[in-house]
Amino acid sequence: MQSVLIASKNKEKGVTKAFDICRELKIEELDITREEFEKTAGIEDVRNIHKKIFLKPIRGRSKAVILASSNGFTIEAQNALLKILEEPPENTIIILVVQSTNLLPTVLSRCKIIELKSEIKIEEQDLGDFLEILNLDRAGKRLKIAQDFGKTRDEGALWLEKMILGGRKKLLEEIAKNKPFEKTAKVIKKLQEAHTIIKTTNVSPRLILENTLISL
Repeated sequence: MQSVLIASKNKEKGVTKAFDICRELKIEELDITREEFEKTAGIEDVRNIHKKIFLKPIRGRSKAVILASSNGFTIEAQNALLKILEEPPENTIIILVVQSTNLLPTVLSRCKIIELKSEIKIEEQDLGDFLEILNLDRAGKRLKIAQDFGKTRDEGALWLEKMILGGRKKLLEEIAKNKPFEKTAKVIKKLQEAHTIIKTTNVSPRLILENTLISL
């Protein structure tokens, strides 16, 4: 059975999707093994669940092993997983639940990838945060934002998406009130450019945010 990788910002939603897949495959609940890792899963974690992966089903013909890690897997753990994904036990589906697809290409190639999209809602806080970055007068404050939201590629991209939404709301308000909107439009464009770079290159997300915010 082909292994599955579920990428979800919300781990519980990812695990719920994993159980939905098990139900679709008519896998009995007793034949589902669920392992969760609060920290980055390491090679010892993979070794510890190795025996469980190779156990035979208890009630049905097939079984599932769900491995959910909030912070993904170390390179060593991924290499250990790769050996299992290349030759999985018969009638066993392995489902990985992670926050992003930032894993080894060899691991990704062995899995069917399902990405659960996060719902991004425009909120007053987003508009407030956008107005804040417009009015920051110190480079230190801008660098602090880059440090806070540039820890991972996904986190940086999500922050940029929310700022773009906040900016669009401000832009519409300015247009409706016949106010100058050139500055807001320019900032939105720079944020969009940064979002494209962060999603399509391997440049450090923190560096991208730093350069973008300093240039505003």
